[in-house]
Amino acid sequence: MIIGIEVGGTFTDLVMANVDGSLTVHKLPSTPSDPSVAAVEGLKALLKTTNSEARDVSELLHGSTIAANALIQRRGASTVLLTTRGFRDVLFIQRQDKSTVYDMFYNKPEPLLTRDRIYEVEERLGADGNVVESLNEAVASKLIDRVVHEHMPKAIAICLLHAYANPVHEQQLAAIIASQYPDIRVSLSSEIAPQHREYERTSTTVINAYIKPVVARYISNLEKRLAGMGLNAPITVMQSSGGTVRTDFVKERPVYAIESG
Repeated sequence: MIIGIEVGGTFTDLVMANVDGSLTVHKLPSTPSDPSVAAVEGLKALLKTTNSEARDVSELLHGSTIAANALIQRRGASTVLLTTRGFRDVLFIQRQDKSTVYDMFYNKPEPLLTRDRIYEVEERLGADGNVVESLNEAVASKLIDRVVHEHMPKAIAICLLHAYANPVHEQQLAAIIASQYPDIRVSLSSEIAPQHREYERTSTTVINAYIKPVVARYISNLEKRLAGMGLNAPITVMQSSGGTVRTDFVKERPVYAIESG
């Protein structure tokens, strides 16, 4: 059978599509301290109701508001941003909202990061991806040491100018961080949103970094609990687009699952 589990902030809902085409549903309160607990307890109850075993499940589809709630409630991980020299204020400049151009009381959305958490990197790429100014890895290494010493971040977002055309400098920075601080989760704009328009790419990458540790921890807990009850079926997570992807993808790119629930 195929089972769908949707974890919301208040309730966790489950539905089983049986081989005969019938549906069985179950609902229970969510467990905010660890949402994976309700998901697994609900699955156990659903299997018991249908006299089934975990090994009978052929596929498990999952939707969750974990990413959205972490973002809305500002309960993401401690995050910093590395960007190209001269582009430190992209998150604050944003874009003009033409729909409110005459609203004298309009306020731009508040960025996830304060300015002291944004650091400039000495490097530059052209719009065609050609290197204009090479990244000095020794200088970058010292900068990363400073960033970690000052903020002890759980996540680092890297968004360099024109990285969508050439990810080489972002990849160099990621390699330095991985070698010096392997426990810090890194998000690269060249992987998360490889397209032009600096504000959109920067904000998307920062959001991904901000919620990445939270979502990755939740998905890992869910996988462990499901494996512990004997479930061997593939687990896929719903994206904002409505399609599903494997859990490893969502752990690295949780911004794609903001509307998963």
